[in-house]
Amino acid sequence: MLKGILGAVFQLSDLRPNYIGERCLLEKHAVGGCDKCMQACPHEAIQIGNRPEINDAICTGCGLCVQVCPTAALEYDILKPLTQLKAQGTTTSRASQLEQVPCSLKCSKVTGDTATIECLGRVTPAMILASSAWGQNLTLIRGTCETCKIGGATVPESLENVIAIAKEYKKHLEQPEITVQIIVGNTETATHNEPPPSISRRGAMQALARNSRETTAKLIPEKIIPGVDTKLESPRIPEEWAWRKKALRPIPEANTPQYWVIPSINEDCIFCPVCANVCPTTAITRDREIDGSWKITLETAACTGCNACVLSCPPSAMKLEPEIPFSQLEQTVLLHEGDGYN
Repeated sequence: MLKGILGAVFQLSDLRPNYIGERCLLEKHAVGGCDKCMQACPHEAIQIGNRPEINDAICTGCGLCVQVCPTAALEYDILKPLTQLKAQGTTTSRASQLEQVPCSLKCSKVTGDTATIECLGRVTPAMILASSAWGQNLTLIRGTCETCKIGGATVPESLENVIAIAKEYKKHLEQPEITVQIIVGNTETATHNEPPPSISRRGAMQALARNSRETTAKLIPEKIIPGVDTKLESPRIPEEWAWRKKALRPIPEANTPQYWVIPSINEDCIFCPVCANVCPTTAITRDREIDGSWKITLETAACTGCNACVLSCPPSAMKLEPEIPFSQLEQTVLLHEGDGYN
């Protein structure tokens, strides 16, 4: 029992994001690989080898690496902050700005009782989109990032980029503009990396015994948001992209242009398996038909627009398209077909 409790405590204290290797462009051997997580880390906690290696002694859990990962190979549980946002109230997604529900999310260094996230570097486009779909007027409250030991000086710019991406998804939808503002709040005087107070072995054991139930409860993931279907379309689809799709409300007409980056293929295609092999969510499939011809298809909702297929295509027959008809988000579309004798 003690071993289990200690393991739970260590798990809760590990600030590193979850790593899903099958989604990582390094493990998929995509041409050019990817080092965006390492470049985004303000603490040099990530090193790139055959896969990203995150130093748990250095990682502060800021989430900046998760924000830039093009395939959600690095991720935090998105359901907890979504629960915190929705609990603050909802209204119709067509509500005017004056009718929208005030809602806020602050970083852990800002004082106050509002919903808290470790760092605003963990905010993602899906969170912004979901808040907007719930008719919320969202305020993001950050601390003094320039001197913060969690996220650092790049957090404000990164947050603005996340909001800009969220706005791209909504630019053709018939609903109000995304209403979100960023303000600076009052920060705590304590620093993030202060050493913990000393405690005796006996005191530690007593504290573990007292808090075992609370620890166990915290380890149970929050999978239910009242009034919201949280079931993912497929376990292959990252939760971030599943929620980006869910938050496109009100649902547009089938032919409405929708920002959703996917690849297209031209006649230079030789029907090799590279695009399917490097796809981190197996959104691309390559099938041989009974007559000997080939078909390459794409499950659009599973595509993260990571560009791995484009960069890896031997004949350079692929490119990214920034928009699709909304109806294609519900479909598996044909990218290319032929006999393969180009």
